[in-house]
Amino acid sequence: MRLTTKGRFAVTAMIDLALRQNNGPVTLAAISQRQQISLSYLDLFEEFGPIKTASHRLDLPDSSFDTVLCWETMEHFAFNPVKFVRELHRVLKPGGKAFITVPNKASFQALAALILGRGEERSIRAYYQFEDYQSNGKTAFYGFHWREYSTGELAALFEGAGFKINSCLGVTCFQDNSPPSPGRKIARWLSQFGSSIAPRFATNVFLIAQKGG
Repeated sequence: MRLTTKGRFAVTAMIDLALRQNNGPVTLAAISQRQQISLSYLDLFEEFGPIKTASHRLDLPDSSFDTVLCWETMEHFAFNPVKFVRELHRVLKPGGKAFITVPNKASFQALAALILGRGEERSIRAYYQFEDYQSNGKTAFYGFHWREYSTGELAALFEGAGFKINSCLGVTCFQDNSPPSPGRKIARWLSQFGSSIAPRFATNVFLIAQKGG
């Protein structure tokens, strides 16, 4: 398999991130400096955010990819995702597929947090904590989940850009940086059991969308 220059940059950036993720936040600026990759390839806010210099376009030719992967990324967008989704459609070849995952805003955990009021103050305190965070020479923090999606919302978003939705399902998965407590293990078992019966309330949404052709 041959990779384009941009493809090599993407793989290099992911490897850099994977090697350093356990040491705390990994900034795009740090990856750019270590790997000698222009930030324009790494910072989607520069391309799609509400700034005058944003092109709202990926620097890639039409119909050039068979597959696009976008995993646990779109929830971090602090901008309207429509142009980004349309660009995914543009760069895919006819018949090409986009594989997308995002956190599920309708998950059992999210609904329980809303009902019980869990973590409300903590999430707001985080805004103040990172108010002056510097990234790529500007005050910006990309770690927040600005917009999560339900299965129906994600499907509608991609359908509106011209995609055929092959599947859009709830999936339950967990990530640990340390062993979960006994209480958390029980909560996770309940979540997995519940989402096996009602996938709409799983932890994540997994979408496969196809470009016509």
